[in-house]
This record gives sequence, structure tokens and C-alpha cells, in this order.
Amino acid sequence: MGAKHTASAQTKIYITGSTAFRSAATDAITATVGTAGATSADNADPHSANFATWTGGTVSGNPVTIKAAWSGSASGVQTVSNSIATVFLNDSAPTLPTVSTTAVETESAVPDICLADCQQTSTPFTANGLTQHQVGVVAFTFAASNGFPSGLSMTKQAFQYNFSGVGAAPLSWYTGLASDATGSSRIAYAVGRDPDSGTRITALAESGYGVNNVVTQFQPTVSGSTITNLHTYTGSTTINGITYPASDFGEHSGGNLRAFLNLTLTSGAYQYGESGPSFVVTYLGVADFLKVYTGTFGGLTGSYAGSLPAVPLAWNGTSYSQAAIENGGYTFWGYEYLSWLPALAGTKLTFGNNLVTNIKATPTSGLSGSVALSDMQVTRTGDGGPVTSLNF
Repeated sequence: MGAKHTASAQTKIYITGSTAFRSAATDAITATVGTAGATSADNADPHSANFATWTGGTVSGNPVTIKAAWSGSASGVQTVSNSIATVFLNDSAPTLPTVSTTAVETESAVPDICLADCQQTSTPFTANGLTQHQVGVVAFTFAASNGFPSGLSMTKQAFQYNFSGVGAAPLSWYTGLASDATGSSRIAYAVGRDPDSGTRITALAESGYGVNNVVTQFQPTVSGSTITNLHTYTGSTTINGITYPASDFGEHSGGNLRAFLNLTLTSGAYQYGESGPSFVVTYLGVADFLKVYTGTFGGLTGSYAGSLPAVPLAWNGTSYSQAAIENGGYTFWGYEYLSWLPALAGTKLTFGNNLVTNIKATPTSGLSGSVALSDMQVTRTGDGGPVTSLNF
């Protein structure tokens, strides 16, 4: 009598959360399930995709399909900890190199695992404790739009002033020049991410401003290569069930935000009738900054090929480099966490544990903006907390 074979049931595993570490996560997912890469995505390069699917892989011999929807750190923590469904690519999504459209972003499922640039306790969603695993360090930088004076620094005082109150500061906060100190001189306007962003949470924690405090950020009106107007976002906005005032809103993605840095501002067209050209200042992941920068940045090479490159700002007088992060000189960074509810079990738990191992082992790429935990000579106990040495 012939043997009877029963195919193993397919397990779908859903991942959501931060975009800042998705490059390393994308490579690690591929390694974990043993495929040649993502099979479907809404970007030709899955490392930059918001939605991606891996089919044909296995975990400990069990067939799996992995679906990722990179939404933001806070919403990732919320949807996993509170078991809230989100949207993924459905099974009819076309195979790469055909890029998926919004028409196939229709599969509703509760995510199993999330990536976050911050601890769960830095978000509003702390009711159901997640099992959190540090998998790496994600690097951030402050930056300004094209034409901003080079070689300057963001400081804690400058950030707290620039991103509170009216959301703007005389350029003297950065240059120290009396000619930049009046309301009619050049102005630095704050732009940034929405409250769902782990990048924003890290910036507010690192600057000492406070992750739960309201900021004032402007939304640029763009025409060609010029910002023609700056205004706060329209009306209050509800994100993850929490309502925020218009001034407290921002861009949903680093891609949208970074585009503002390759633009120029016209003189006297904004809030204060300034006599000279003004600028926008912001915070963003190093990976995003490199896409709008020309030249070498902390040993990494920017990929922007246009004529209006962004301008980096040092942080409290120290310029970004991976070595400066590893050795304590540059502190605008946070731990990346891979997290799930304690009840996760079976093939999904095995996948999660294997993914933790593989993200830690993924080589740190310049464009990923990541630093391996094994390279760190310093540590910190919380988002924006004091940095201490591991060596003494």
C-alpha cells in the first residue's frame, strides 16, 4: 500500500511598523525564509517598498508566506499590542518586476510582529506589554533645505525653540550672527513627521523636548523646485485613535519629508516678511537624508543627482558618522526593536526568533542607516536617555 502524503498547511505571517529599518529587515526576511527575495511589492526595490510579500519560503520545513506593511513605529506597536487589523497586499498582487498598486492593498489581517525605532513605553500604546528584542541601532540626522549655511549645528535649545511656539526661529539660532537675529531676517521653519513616526519620537526624546509634547510644524506648498508658501496642516487629525491639533501634524513618510529639502524658498513670501531667503529644518533617518544629499556624509555617499542638495546639521557640535555613534560622540540614534505579544507561538514564533537573529547578522549598509549591536561600544537605557560606555 503506497504511503499517503499530506502537504503542510501554509502559514501566513504579517509584519508591520517602522520604515527606518526596513532595508535591513527586508534582507533578513529573505534570509529567514530562504527565498531569492520579495515576490511582490509596491516598489521595484523592495528595500524601499511600503508593502511587500514573500512566497515560496519555509520556516523549519513549514511553508510560509510573509506579508509586510511598513506603516510607522507607533501604529506598528498599536496594531500588534492591541490586535488591530491593518491592510496588506492580497494574494492576487502581481509578481515583481511588475509593481503592485493600491488596488491590491486589500488583505485585512492583524499583524503578528512589528518593527519600531523606539520602546513601547515611548508610545501611547502600553496597555498590553510586548516581548521586545533589540535588533540594531538606527541612525538619524538633522538637516536643512538647500542653501542653508553649511557647517552649522542643531542644539537642544535650538530644536526646542524652533519646533515649539510659532514653529520658526531666526537664523541666528544657528549662525550666531546679529544680522540673522531679527524677525525680518532669514528664518528657519520647522517641518517634520506625524505622531505615528518613530523618527519623530526619537527626535523629541533626544532633544529633551518630550515625546508627548505638542510641536509646531509647517506644511510647504510646492511649485516646481520652489516652496511658495508655508502653513500649518489643515484641521485636527486623528491617528491611531488619538486626535492631534493641526500644528502638531506632519508627513507620514520620510520620503515625503525629505523631498522638501531639495527645494528653495522665495524671499518675503511667508509668515514674517523676511528680507532674505529662508529655509526649512527637520529630522530624518540617515537613509532618507542620503537620498537628498550630494557628496560624502559621515563616510557614506549621497545619491542625489540634482542641483539643490540638502544640507546636514551636526548635533550639539558633533557630525554624524557610524564610528561616532559606536563610540559615544554622536547620540542622535535609537535602538530598533522587533516585538510581538507573549502569546505568539508555533511557526510564527520560530520565524520571529529566527528573524531577530538574522537582522542582527545582516551587514550594516550605508543606505540602511543602521549600526550593528555588536559594533556598539556604548549603550542607553531608554529613548533619548544618557549614553554610557560598555567598556568601563
